[in-house]
Amino acid sequence: MEYIKLIVAADVIYDDDLTDAFLSQILCLFASNSSRVVLLALEKRLNFTLEYLDVACPAYIHFTAKLRHLQQQGLLFTRQLPLDFPNYIQYDRVRELELWEIKPR
Repeated sequence: MEYIKLIVAADVIYDDDLTDAFLSQILCLFASNSSRVVLLALEKRLNFTLEYLDVACPAYIHFTAKLRHLQQQGLLFTRQLPLDFPNYIQYDRVRELELWEIKPR
C-alpha cells in the first residue's frame, strides 16, 4: 500500500456512518503516506426529508460538514474541482455531479 499515491472513489457518500468510516480510513492512509491524494466523484441525491421539510441531500450535508471540520482541525485540504474537462464516456453530466480533491495537510 505504501507505493499508492492516488486513491479514486465514487458514489461512497450516501450513509452518514459509512461516510465517517470512509473519512477515518482516508486519514489513516494519509498518516502512513502524506503524498497521497483522493479524487472523489459523487452525485448529490436529492430527496424530500422530514428533517428539513424540503428537498435536501442530508448525506451530502453531513459529508461537507465533516470535510469542513477536518479542514478546521488542520488534518485535510479539500477542494471541489471544476467539471469542465472533456467527456470521453457517453453519459449525461448532471448538475448534482461533483468532483472533490482531498489531500493531507
